[in-house]
Amino acid sequence: MDEGMHSHSAAAGALRPRDARRRVVVLVVTLSALAVAAVVVIGRVSATPLPLLTRDPYDVFQGPAYIGFLSQAGLLLWAGAAVVCFFAAAVAEGDFRGRSLRWFFLSAGAIMLWLGIDDALLLHERFLPNRGVPEAVVVVFHVAVLGGWFFRFFRLIISTDLVLFGMAVGFSALSVVLDFVGIESEWAFLGEDGAKFLGIAAWFGYFFCTALAVVRRRQQECAGMADCGPD
Repeated sequence: MDEGMHSHSAAAGALRPRDARRRVVVLVVTLSALAVAAVVVIGRVSATPLPLLTRDPYDVFQGPAYIGFLSQAGLLLWAGAAVVCFFAAAVAEGDFRGRSLRWFFLSAGAIMLWLGIDDALLLHERFLPNRGVPEAVVVVFHVAVLGGWFFRFFRLIISTDLVLFGMAVGFSALSVVLDFVGIESEWAFLGEDGAKFLGIAAWFGYFFCTALAVVRRRQQECAGMADCGPD
């Protein structure tokens, strides 16, 4: 009985890693404080009432709840892809085909997070162009970053699911092309935004499958080892 209780206690304790908890608490508090501070600064600089920066757009504009549905779903997938990458980076160790798995996921997570922020705030479509930075320049920057990431981890990427990777790149590229074509019609908007959503969903699926493979690989490496948790 005592041995069973001890095993149960040890198992419960294993779900509360103290080192990780301290880092996560610091990260949560820091990011939350920065977000709140950003709201205050933006409100003061732009003379925008703070409630307009903290409330849901639905409450502010009193529009139907389904307005922007596909865009909001895409933002969730951007966030999900970034979280999956950062989680995989936390558990990944060692190299694969000469490239660091941890840096692969960290850099991918940073890219997914940036693209999600860009999408949420319309940085390349409105914010930056309104401040003198052409949309084409921002798009070229995105392509350059993704291209650099691809060539840096090429040997690793070709060992992953290339179907999902190809879908992610292909649909994302199609969305950009349709955006620059600039056809103003209901179906053209659906085609552009639909392609973008499929691209985002494919990025999420690609990193989810790749992260799952890394986690399973880590489990196999840890089999039979007494201490094999994240650093």
